[in-house]
Amino acid sequence: MGNNKKEKSNTKIAIVFATILIISGFVGYFTSAILTKVKKSKSTMNALKNTTLDIAPYFIYFTIAVNIIALLYCIISYNNCRKTYKSLGDEDYDKLDEIEIKLGHPLYIASISMILNLFFFTMNAYILLKLHVIPKKSSNLYTILTFGVFLLSYVWEVIIQAKTVSLEKEMNPEKKGNILDTKFVKDWIDSCDEAQKMTIYKSAYASYSATSAAFMIMWVISLLGMLIGDQGMFAPICVTILWLVQVLSYSIAGNKYEKEGNHIAE
Repeated sequence: MGNNKKEKSNTKIAIVFATILIISGFVGYFTSAILTKVKKSKSTMNALKNTTLDIAPYFIYFTIAVNIIALLYCIISYNNCRKTYKSLGDEDYDKLDEIEIKLGHPLYIASISMILNLFFFTMNAYILLKLHVIPKKSSNLYTILTFGVFLLSYVWEVIIQAKTVSLEKEMNPEKKGNILDTKFVKDWIDSCDEAQKMTIYKSAYASYSATSAAFMIMWVISLLGMLIGDQGMFAPICVTILWLVQVLSYSIAGNKYEKEGNHIAE
């Protein structure tokens, strides 16, 4: 048992170290390149722009590295949870709760990775089509890698989420829902007990509050970008639309459930 814990600890340390190493290398290279450009051009903005153009062709490899690290973490985390669950006795309720908490980690990482990969795909497409820094002889390879990584990332993210949900349903047979079904969230919440539903509701409100603050910050940034950076009105319009969707959906849902509650009370 002690050796297994030690192996798990070493694996996590190795993943964290590899992540820090890749990020540090990327940041270090970027910083040193900027400083070199500043000395030559004597302009920080020009140096930043030139350095960005220099490293842009290699962004696809950063994308691949992030996906590999995220996938390895999810696989290791899921396998550890599954092995621990299979080794439990009939009355190890505390251990079961601990596994359920840890089982959320690959779900979170897969969800975050899905969002990041949308961003990475956008950046790689922009580099390929707008910056014109990819040599013609490498453009086909860059295109294949961009679409290939994006599609494969979506596949592994869905598989990890499906595996995790399946294990959760195995541990809790009362849980319902298929992750590939459009009604998965509704079915899953309906199968949760009252304590779990309360946790979901509190988490949703915390997310609503954090998102509201983020929208305000992004509105300020987009306003400055429009007035100072000459970025146009597209960014403020997008932020406004998303903010309105959040507030209106919250208000409409609140009124709906309040009416349903009053109807039930009567």
